[in-house]
Amino acid sequence: MSRKPLTDEELSEISQLRDCGRLVDIEDRKLSPYVIVVACGDGHEYPDIFDHHRSLCRSKGHIMIHNHLANGGPLVLQANSPLNHGLPGDEVLLAQMGDSFEIKETHHVLLRLHAPCGAARLIGMSPAGQIEALREVQQRIMAQYPVVQVSRLFDVRYPDGRQRSYFIDL
Repeated sequence: MSRKPLTDEELSEISQLRDCGRLVDIEDRKLSPYVIVVACGDGHEYPDIFDHHRSLCRSKGHIMIHNHLANGGPLVLQANSPLNHGLPGDEVLLAQMGDSFEIKETHHVLLRLHAPCGAARLIGMSPAGQIEALREVQQRIMAQYPVVQVSRLFDVRYPDGRQRSYFIDL
């Protein structure tokens, strides 16, 4: 099955998000090499995203990227997310993240969204909608785990094949 590229509407929205400062060019010095990542498990996209993260952190020595992957990634952590199909997927993932903080001895979580995202499209969520949903997700994580530092990235695969990662400024 092939990848479905970004639509003109999605490209326009991403451009607007960059222009208004919601998506900010990434600076590798801000990426933690020791992190719990919550991301979409998209088999077309995630391998490249993971490799890119590792390459940005390689100069920092030891790297530990502990992944929690699900369709839609952090979007699953929204209360009543349609991606959970009425099941408590959000609560299970939050509990597993808590275990990971203890097991891996880190309190840094990275929420990674990407576009195009089939799961977001499945529930009619635009790139801007994904970013807005992240506000609730971050608040929820911080309410449950007050000592956790949360970072947010948005990975974009452009129709010409370029890939870019942006920090999300909420």
